[in-house]
Amino acid sequence: MTDRVDTSGVFVCENHAVVTFTFDRITALSLEDTDTDGIVGSLQVIALPGGSGRRVVWDNSWGVWGWVEGRGLSLELTPGEPSINA
Repeated sequence: MTDRVDTSGVFVCENHAVVTFTFDRITALSLEDTDTDGIVGSLQVIALPGGSGRRVVWDNSWGVWGWVEGRGLSLELTPGEPSINA
């Protein structure tokens, strides 16, 4: 976010990106508050013991939160704002 505002008084944001996490195989998961979309408050990627995979854990500012474990985690970074239909 910048210190600039647009004509409607909303702060101008820069450097948006969509980050996609993809597992080759999901082995476990726990999700809470799944009845709404979520706003990520914090996110961690943790290596599981013995090289058995990764756990992606997120806490929320609003809505869904939890963790997903799996093997073959990859990340894709796409510059720009997310699509409403995503």
